[in-house]
Amino acid sequence: MKFWKALGYTMLVVFTIFSILGAIFLFGRGFYELSVTLFVLIFLIDFFILNRNAYPYRYMIPALVLLFILVLYPIAFTIRTAFTNYGTGHIMTRQEVVERLLVDPIYTYIVPDSSPLTYSVYVRFEGTQPTNDFRTIVSDGSSYYVAREYRVLKSEAGQLILGEAELIKLSESGLSLERQDGKIELIRDNGKIFRYFYNPEDSSTSINEDYFKYSILFPIMSKIEFVDSNGNRFAIRQNEEGKLLMYNIRHL
Repeated sequence: MKFWKALGYTMLVVFTIFSILGAIFLFGRGFYELSVTLFVLIFLIDFFILNRNAYPYRYMIPALVLLFILVLYPIAFTIRTAFTNYGTGHIMTRQEVVERLLVDPIYTYIVPDSSPLTYSVYVRFEGTQPTNDFRTIVSDGSSYYVAREYRVLKSEAGQLILGEAELIKLSESGLSLERQDGKIELIRDNGKIFRYFYNPEDSSTSINEDYFKYSILFPIMSKIEFVDSNGNRFAIRQNEEGKLLMYNIRHL
């Protein structure tokens, strides 16, 4: 008899511990009604079993569980839903909206009648594998500029939201260059070597397009604004033909 009694209390302790952990987990995930329902249910079950005066109520525990889960919780959930505003107009404060408009690259537009700049991406390799460490050379048709390391202006949870890179005249950058047939094939910058990797106008680099898009462009480069000495801002945007070109942009 003592064995079965000890086993019963042990099972009750295990049930209580796991139920409390489950209720805490639900509360942390925002399921407040279900969490409170579970807490109250745990308290009543333990009270009915441990209190000798509440012995008759033990036989009501199965019905009590069904009552709380199938009746009381749905009522509480319905009341909460009825008085919750699910509109989108109140999710962010005015300050957050203004900040998002100022820094999010989504809220930019291409300056009308602006001509795209040509750009080439140079990537640092580790052995035979390319990395997402890159340099960009930009040309407006008459002069060449280089964008070196970018600085982070806005990030969230370790993810880049907006970055900025200065466009410096290539002749004034002090970089060491290696050319082949008039084309820059290699850049040396602070002991690092960057090799010619991608240019949207050069079909010979199309083999690198997937890596460029998914490891460099989408996570990093598309969120960088390149700024020249006059304060003009440029960024990579997709044109009507689907090509990824660098345009003069402005924020809304």
